Amino acid sequence: YYAARFDDDSVQWFYDVASDGTTFVDGGFPAVSDAGFSLNMAFISNRTCQHFLALAYSGSDGAIHVWTHGEAEWEEFVVDSGLGSYRTTSIDAYGSTILCAYEYPFLDGTGVRYAVSYTCGDSWGLGDLAVPVAGYYDGYFEPAVSLRGGHGAAIAYQGESGEFDPAFYRFRYGYQSGEWTFPATFNQHDLYTGSEMEVLILPPLSLGLWSVAGVYMSLDPDYRTPYFDLTVDFALADDTVFADGFEFGGVETWSTVNP
Repeated sequence: YYAARFDDDSVQWFYDVASDGTTFVDGGFPAVSDAGFSLNMAFISNRTCQHFLALAYSGSDGAIHVWTHGEAEWEEFVVDSGLGSYRTTSIDAYGSTILCAYEYPFLDGTGVRYAVSYTCGDSWGLGDLAVPVAGYYDGYFEPAVSLRGGHGAAIAYQGESGEFDPAFYRFRYGYQSGEWTFPATFNQHDLYTGSEMEVLILPPLSLGLWSVAGVYMSLDPDYRTPYFDLTVDFALADDTVFADGFEFGGVETWSTVNP
């Protein structure tokens, strides 16, 4: 599956009929004209309701729009409003839980808020994850979420403080309301503020443990170089140690040669 946002702020989604990545069909999407920025889509793994896709975008109307697709039609949820346009969003889902993180205009600057449903979208709650405080960070940007694997929710985002700008990581066990771990930083290099980030819960690798990976783009000393950081076990989430590269303790970047 993939989705696309067009110049007229409309949205379309497509699916591969043969599941081989070669033949895609237009799935049809409601005639919207408010998909202003930051379109994201996620497959709902281990689903316990009819929906199997979740989609989010920041609307030109200043609202955060979440859509879910089941066996029949798409269903829309406006989960927050009054944000202004051009707010980064990130969405993921597992079972009956859908979580959408996005940039939010707090009193002292842009921060990170999330909307979460534990009932396949029937009801939603809001939570503030990173709120800027005057004199500390100028803002928090570019949230990324992952709910993969049945273990819980991971969120990464970046802070703006001049130099050094950190990449933060937080985790919450399970798929219910509860406390997030204290923010841990995982980047060794000053990140490129405003560049997109990614976070993903990974199945067991060579060490036999579930892990969390974060990707960020460096500003200094390696201008616009992507770095992949991995923690060997998110059970250490309160005291997480990330390492650059696949090998724990490694400090090398991935190859910059295009395959």
